[in-house]
Amino acid sequence: MTDSNTESLISLREVSKVFKTDKGDVTALENVSLDIARGEIFGIIGMSGAGKSTLVRTMNYLEVPTGGEVKVLGKILGSLSRKELNDLRHKTAMIFQHFNLLMQKTVIDNVCFPLIISGVSGSEARKLAMELLGLVGLADRSGAYPAQLSGGQKQRVAIARALATNPEILLCDEATSALDPQSTSAVLDILREINKTMGITIVVITHQMSVVKEICTRVAIMDHGRIMETGPVLEVFMKPCTSVGRHIIFDGFSLPPLDTDWRIRVVIEGDRALKPAIASLIQEVGPVSILYADVQNTVVGSAGQVILELPEDEDLRKAVFGYLRAQGHYFEVKGGHVYSD
Repeated sequence: MTDSNTESLISLREVSKVFKTDKGDVTALENVSLDIARGEIFGIIGMSGAGKSTLVRTMNYLEVPTGGEVKVLGKILGSLSRKELNDLRHKTAMIFQHFNLLMQKTVIDNVCFPLIISGVSGSEARKLAMELLGLVGLADRSGAYPAQLSGGQKQRVAIARALATNPEILLCDEATSALDPQSTSAVLDILREINKTMGITIVVITHQMSVVKEICTRVAIMDHGRIMETGPVLEVFMKPCTSVGRHIIFDGFSLPPLDTDWRIRVVIEGDRALKPAIASLIQEVGPVSILYADVQNTVVGSAGQVILELPEDEDLRKAVFGYLRAQGHYFEVKGGHVYSD
């Protein structure tokens, strides 16, 4: 949830979606409640089939929920007329994994398309389209056709087209999944700049943890149509509190398992990450082995994590735990038991 003093631009309450198929009902969303604040970049992550794309499509009613309430830009979508819903969709633009460009039209004609169908004159549409292509770094490719562009360039055209209606919200459904790392970085840079300079709220649907860490301030983890946990990116990634979150995140990090009573995972946050925390532990308490160590960098900050192997000495184990508690470090042991200040 967002802070009570922060405006929620998107608010979902107990949203469910059931698809009827020949083989029976399929529940895609189950009692999802979520708030996304104005101006933030919010990530939704989960494995394939978790319900991420269905969820984001309820935010502009491309998927009408079976139950619950969706409120966007202060309006309850279920109460809107078709015209009112179409008007709202102009303010909630969407970009997709496979670009959805018109292959027979040039780059500039693709960007002009939503403007023309909205009644903007041809000359004004082309002027605005060129400005948007300049924003995404493709003004020099305005006369090219999509087949002549790389995947990253196609996605940048899709972003320019999405911005043509002057939206307040940009919904990104696996927008970087088909791109190579360099193209992904370029697209994320553009999205970050759009958020910063234009104040557009961005919702990022992805299965790529690297994308969430690079661009998002908050994140929700989904599994089987449900929100399992949500919070600031660094908090969720370093201290997942559900088995699903731990599976998704720790498998992504390739961490050694905490499969004995003598292994612990320690999180070192903030200014403490800059200090020799483990060296001080060894000096003050006794010898330990470092099996794994890394630093996770996100757009909102960094934190370190270390997996230690302790000698099989119960007194030393208790001393290590006591030292870590005294220093205010979060740590966890076999079975997911967590200790924090």
